[in-house]
Amino acid sequence: GLACRVVGPQIVFDQGPDTKPVLGIDSIPMTLRGAARHNVANALAAVGVAMALDLPMEAIRTGLRTFESSPQENPGRLNLFELAGATAIVDFAHNPHGVAALLEMARAMKPNRVLVTTGQAGDRDNESIRSLATAIAQTQPDRVVVKELTDYLRGREPGEVPAMIIDQLQKSGVAAGAIDRADSEMDAIRRSLNWAENGDLLLLITHSKRSGIVSYMEKLQQSGWKPGDPVPGLST
Repeated sequence: GLACRVVGPQIVFDQGPDTKPVLGIDSIPMTLRGAARHNVANALAAVGVAMALDLPMEAIRTGLRTFESSPQENPGRLNLFELAGATAIVDFAHNPHGVAALLEMARAMKPNRVLVTTGQAGDRDNESIRSLATAIAQTQPDRVVVKELTDYLRGREPGEVPAMIIDQLQKSGVAAGAIDRADSEMDAIRRSLNWAENGDLLLLITHSKRSGIVSYMEKLQQSGWKPGDPVPGLST
């Protein structure tokens, strides 16, 4: 039959007894040199479908090489910003599975420390909100910034969801001193940048303010901002 799989450092496509090399994982930008295992899986799916449709191999390789998780090509999905010593990633992950995949990737990148911002919409049930916090705690981040999603209260009282997340983080083993509380998404960004040091990775999980945060991070990168510098003003 047909199969698409990873063999050593590359993706291959099997047709019965014949194996065709497709492309090295290091040549696929969206995998971050293989650290983003969820995007390795996405690449496998894309190659498998493309091969089944008899698309030319060179077109498949070109697609894999040239598709990047940039704000222009894939806004809000693994948008990476190098900040003169620290790295920030803006992503829209909003469920336990997505957040766990991001944090697994973060550890594979081998940063000095990992920070993650988190929040949840008020229309999720309590179990779902606590499951999100548990998924974060299981990967042992060095800092968690819990934010109020003022645009997504959806019937909850202000502060209710962040309090639940903080409670579950602590029950799941995150020390109180490793948890910060932000009043808004932009406040969470400011607190994250103030905390950052050289070698750190900031996972800035965003929701309603995604476009504003991406624009802000682009300007920050272009200005040459580095950890320890004053954090420029943020609009709410």
